[in-house]
Amino acid sequence: MNRLRCWGYRSWVAEVTGSSAELGRVVLVDRGQCDVITAGGLVRVWSDSVRAQSEIAPVTGDWVELTSKNDSKVVARVLPRRTTL
Repeated sequence: MNRLRCWGYRSWVAEVTGSSAELGRVVLVDRGQCDVITAGGLVRVWSDSVRAQSEIAPVTGDWVELTSKNDSKVVARVLPRRTTL
């Protein structure tokens, strides 16, 4: 988690995640895909079409849980937001 600390990782993030979930922070959103920084580095992930059209579609700055689906990473859940612009 040291790599994520410089991206704003704090204890509240750990409190709302699943223990086995891969965690990351969205740094770019582009046409249903997101660049997400994780403890292992930067990965390109999909946001499913339902989520991409809903209120909980990931946006830059969101903390997300990732899962694997068909040899790709997918946003499984957008963590609760603590700030707004």
